[in-house]
Amino acid sequence: MRLVVVNTNPHASTRAGTRALVSAFRRRLGPADTVVERHFARFDAAWLASHADGVILGPQGTPFEAYGPAAREHLFCTLRGLTVPTLAICGGHQALVLAHGGTIAPVSGQPLGGSYAGLEKQVGPKAVQIHVAGDPLVSALPPTACLVASHVEAVSVLPDAFELVLIGAPGTPCRVQGVRLRGLPVWGLQGHPERGADGGVLLDRFVALVQSSRSSI
Repeated sequence: MRLVVVNTNPHASTRAGTRALVSAFRRRLGPADTVVERHFARFDAAWLASHADGVILGPQGTPFEAYGPAAREHLFCTLRGLTVPTLAICGGHQALVLAHGGTIAPVSGQPLGGSYAGLEKQVGPKAVQIHVAGDPLVSALPPTACLVASHVEAVSVLPDAFELVLIGAPGTPCRVQGVRLRGLPVWGLQGHPERGADGGVLLDRFVALVQSSRSSI
């Protein structure tokens, strides 16, 4: 099995988030499996379809509006072409929604400039709840679970292309916590499952879904 962790940052040298994901998935795979990191500028959707059994979209630390127009469109075009099992995390989840016509906004309501400096950030464990019973990914969680947050922005408008599968518990600022592209094994999570709490359950389940997808080919 080959997993590709996508660095969604504008600069390939910004790697802390993707390196953490590479480590988390390598701990879950066998010696014959591989986990590699690639910056989004180095490939397109066709490359992923032929080189990856599963894709993980990593987080980013720069507002998408500060990306160059060409880089942003290349990223979004790639995400619109995803067909292999995909788990998009935090900024990767937001990019996935943006690529399909949704919107994101600072959770605090503050105006967004070219960086996240000075803006309120949601951090730490947050309670989440399953919104769709039987979803192949999130149904592995208990009805109310805990995921670790680390984000300034969140999805404010979810397009019809997505199904909302995981929501913030009452009192949580971010309602859209987990989504799935309708008809595809492509999920987005606002929280960071690689950082503990109940997130490991989701990582394990995603690996199992990729393995199941491979065996059905």
